[in-house]
Amino acid sequence: MNTNAKIAQRYALKGLAVYPAKGKVPILPGGINSATKDPTIIENLWDHYPTANVGIATGPISNLLVLDIDVDKNTGKDGFYSIRSWEKEHGTFPDTVSDITGRKGSHLLYRYDGNDIKSTIDLADGVDIRSTGAGIIVPPSIHENGNHYEWETSPDDMDIAPADDNVIAFIRYHEQLKKQKTNAPFNNKLECRHNEARKPDYYQSVIHEGHRNDHLFRLASSLQAKGLSDEAIFIAIKTENEIKCIPPLPEKEIASILKSALRYSKGVIVQMPEIPTNTAKGLLKSLNEFTEKEADWLISPYMPQGKICLVAGDGGTGKTIIWIYLAAAISRGEAPEFWPDAKINSNGNHKVLFFSTEDDTDTVLMRRFRKAGAVKDNLKTIGLDDPRLSQIKFGSKILEDIIKEYKPALCIFDPIQSFLPAKVKMSERNAMRQALEPLNQYGAKYGTTFLIIVHTNKQGNTYGRTRIADSSDLWDFARSVFIAGATPKDDTIKY
Repeated sequence: MNTNAKIAQRYALKGLAVYPAKGKVPILPGGINSATKDPTIIENLWDHYPTANVGIATGPISNLLVLDIDVDKNTGKDGFYSIRSWEKEHGTFPDTVSDITGRKGSHLLYRYDGNDIKSTIDLADGVDIRSTGAGIIVPPSIHENGNHYEWETSPDDMDIAPADDNVIAFIRYHEQLKKQKTNAPFNNKLECRHNEARKPDYYQSVIHEGHRNDHLFRLASSLQAKGLSDEAIFIAIKTENEIKCIPPLPEKEIASILKSALRYSKGVIVQMPEIPTNTAKGLLKSLNEFTEKEADWLISPYMPQGKICLVAGDGGTGKTIIWIYLAAAISRGEAPEFWPDAKINSNGNHKVLFFSTEDDTDTVLMRRFRKAGAVKDNLKTIGLDDPRLSQIKFGSKILEDIIKEYKPALCIFDPIQSFLPAKVKMSERNAMRQALEPLNQYGAKYGTTFLIIVHTNKQGNTYGRTRIADSSDLWDFARSVFIAGATPKDDTIKY
């Protein structure tokens, strides 16, 4: 069977409708509508068109929404910059299947079962939307310029992530912005700029019956975790109810939701205590009053005890698999197999805490832990469906209470953005240091090592420190940094 036919059949088994294309143009008269998931038809098509590229139809036929990112040096368009700019302010998009196009752009693939998002050219600078009635060309196809399409994160390596609220918000915001630009008077540049500067309510969406209580409770719990006053939380959820809920809940119900959310601890940022000036005398010590010690290790010589460590990498490079196998090994009282020269020094403490907002424990992580040979009794977490997960922030009282009670050998956070205190931006050096300092305090008090999972950015020709997310402070603050990736010539070979 033709190689492209076999690969197209693999895509079809994952629920993606495929079609043969010459360059980017569908070959069959039906165009995108000719896309199919039938393996026999696929085999026949590529027997008839053996050199055809492989296309995937987007929209409801594949439950697929694609952000098509392009870079054009001639026009100055840079879709990666558009995405990064949004993520810097609103948080990162979910890790998902993605490829590198023939023009060195990218397709970000997301599951989406609605039909209310239209395919749009130039939704944002350098970003197109591929949805109903459209399609994308995917590996192992060849671009007209001779470059091969390549998977950055293959559908064989991970499932296509659902389009979350942040992805939809990005699209809705730019849809409204594009509409405003279209409706603005052509010869009135000042009015055009004014309209562009006004940010529409891109998070505006309708919450119907059956979802209102849950939505407002999650909002209230999140604000409680951030330390807002009871009055501010009540005003926020009351306003949310009036604007988004159809029909709005009665005020009595709002008060009940608030009461439920306030049962949980209000977030508190841990601050370094100030030293009174009258205690400064005798504070300093000479070096001969200190005792030189060897470093304590959780896993020598890779992870020091009581310190912060990082696992960094692009989406789909295996960051989750790394921390799962590491946690599973510690739960057994062993060093992980991927460090053959390592030695565990946990002093019999095999307990691991993990907090993940990216994968569901029941449907995803349990299976992976089982395959990794984890001792389940030594692993503890908070489920994605528990609103108290949103209260777990670096420096929050609830986090210290958990660590104080459980005293784990290792505590894992995936990803970092979910656990930063409110309003902390990763690009702000002092803010990041203050946000991470409580973990050092907990490590010194309770002996817990912390492992934080972070994304790398899209910068090229840089080294580790500048590739990690948006903050070089992470690199500077951590005692060990592990970077996951794939070799340039064969993305199936991971390092």
